[in-house]
Amino acid sequence: MRTYLLDMEYLARTQQPVDNPVHRDTTSLDDRIDERITHILGRTLEGEAPTDSVRVSIKAMTWQAFELHVADLLRRDGCTQVVVRQARSDRGIDITACTADGRAVAVQCKNRDSRSSVPSADMQKFAGAARTINPAEVALFVATSHFSREAQAIADLSGIITVNRDELEAWTAGVRLKALR
Repeated sequence: MRTYLLDMEYLARTQQPVDNPVHRDTTSLDDRIDERITHILGRTLEGEAPTDSVRVSIKAMTWQAFELHVADLLRRDGCTQVVVRQARSDRGIDITACTADGRAVAVQCKNRDSRSSVPSADMQKFAGAARTINPAEVALFVATSHFSREAQAIADLSGIITVNRDELEAWTAGVRLKALR
């Protein structure tokens, strides 16, 4: 019996491995799982959560840089005809664009201290502008802070999509906005 086992061990060590197509793929299981998650979620999940670096970079932006950043995010998510107005006389709409399926987009950007909140007056102004001055099918209010209860209530009544600081950080990190799909 011992001789048989030694002979089998010798054969196992000296023979070429069986050609198995499962083992041809050199991609590790972790990489394949990450690839699948990326496909499902539409973003890359490598390394540690990017929110700290994203938070710092957003906080350091001027209002002009912030508007350009949001415009870049719109382009990344498939919007075309993205126009950043960057003027004091923008009449309450900072960016206009079209979604991939042709819907008109109006965006208001507010780069505020994260401890403050967007007041209802700002939301009322944007609601009027997005419906009358520059009619849009998708109205986005993007802020580096949170929204007051009154502002959120007005947004909900007006069909405005609010993007608060946390959602902005996720959007910047690669998560696509549902409204732009």
